[in-house]
Amino acid sequence: MDELERSEKRISRSERRGVKSRMQNFLMFLPNMVVLLGRMLKDARVLTAEKALFLVASTSGSTLEVTSLERHFWRVMVDGVGPSQARRHFVAITDPGTSLESHAVEQQYRQIFVNPADIGGRRNT
Repeated sequence: MDELERSEKRISRSERRGVKSRMQNFLMFLPNMVVLLGRMLKDARVLTAEKALFLVASTSGSTLEVTSLERHFWRVMVDGVGPSQARRHFVAITDPGTSLESHAVEQQYRQIFVNPADIGGRRNT
């Protein structure tokens, strides 16, 4: 192993602290997310299907939480307004070529917004 490979494997103390801090924030956020998702799923019973609009946003197109919620509320809408009308209640925002874009096209979402390829980062949706 040459010096370059060894230097690439080294992680500085500040990088380790940053990773540790992000993990702690994530672990603190996770239980809150679970509670929020549980409330959303429970409240689906009172959803007014005819007036609902679901904004499905994921830059990667495959975020587990987004995908799971989309599948759940898709079923809720199909049960509420029927399969031919459910698509009118969904809008997608994603990067080009993602599985979400393909899914939205397949399901004939009301609108699909594809981010320009030259923007990036976690806040571009």
